[in-house]
Amino acid sequence: MLGLLTALLISQEAFSGDIKGLGEENRLLKAELQLAHKQDIYFVFDMSMMKIDLKARGATLKQWAVQDTKLWGYRPDIKPHALLKKSTLLKPRRAKIKPGSSAEVTEDPEALELKDMPSSYSLHISDGVLISVRPEGGGPLSALMGFGRKVRLQISRPLLSLWNAVSGRPFSAIDLVMKEKEAQALYWSFSEGSGCIIYYTTTDD
Repeated sequence: MLGLLTALLISQEAFSGDIKGLGEENRLLKAELQLAHKQDIYFVFDMSMMKIDLKARGATLKQWAVQDTKLWGYRPDIKPHALLKKSTLLKPRRAKIKPGSSAEVTEDPEALELKDMPSSYSLHISDGVLISVRPEGGGPLSALMGFGRKVRLQISRPLLSLWNAVSGRPFSAIDLVMKEKEAQALYWSFSEGSGCIIYYTTTDD
């Protein structure tokens, strides 16, 4: 797969003057080539195709669909980024029961399962990028919380964009809506320090 990425990069450069938008695709291939050489796994947030790929050495291991997305502020640079931390209102935990003892709460990642993962959380990415993930649908309580969250974002995101623009700091906030199980799987798979690429084309809104 690395050889294929390299071949694609060379062919892209050879015809760079003839194909519209090739510059961005070329930068995407270069960024992925860097991660493919340096990291076991990495993530490609391809918002032009509304998908997130978990990859290793150029090969796609897992793919999750994005149901909806909204970008606030600047489009992130097409280059390798890294996950700095994950934050959520309720950290994943569950009762751990040992024979002959009462249940205790554990946060040991190895003891947690996919169903224990949150489906609503934030991913803090290097270079001032914040990705907020929430599940689609849900019951009445989830719908009410989602409405409140949407109103809050509609107010806070433009203010943050303006404040950071005045301060001369880059600000990129991305809101993603995913199916609940896929959102949980992304949280579980995307560990701190993992590399990623975020790709928005110039025609994305």
